[in-house]
Amino acid sequence: MSVKGFGTKFQYTTDDGSSWVDVGELINPTPPSPTKEIYDTTHHGSASGTRTKSGALVDSGQCSIEVMFDPASTGHQLLMTRANTAHEAPQDYQVVYPDATIVGFAAICTGYSPTVPMEDKLTQTFNFDVSGVIDNNVS
Repeated sequence: MSVKGFGTKFQYTTDDGSSWVDVGELINPTPPSPTKEIYDTTHHGSASGTRTKSGALVDSGQCSIEVMFDPASTGHQLLMTRANTAHEAPQDYQVVYPDATIVGFAAICTGYSPTVPMEDKLTQTFNFDVSGVIDNNVS
């Protein structure tokens, strides 16, 4: 079964998750993309002279969101402030899919990049570096 992406939300909290606020005018969210390091465990007694490996630390990756930028938007202003705040601790965010699946994570907003085309809408992409475990299907 496929699920359409239309209706996906990207949310932030300012009260430790008691309430969640949608980031307005969301166009293209790219949820966290974890990767796992591996290390070589091959030794002189490895079977058939074949390399062996083991999983190591997981990096929860990065995520980004593209929005139709509204300079007056409280959410857009909050994310810009977070990106410009030195020594900020990770903040809680979540992606809510149209089928009600929720992916929660802590991340640091690392920056943003505006696009100002002459004959189209203003957009802005916010980038996040995820810290810790990604919590799939938080309810």
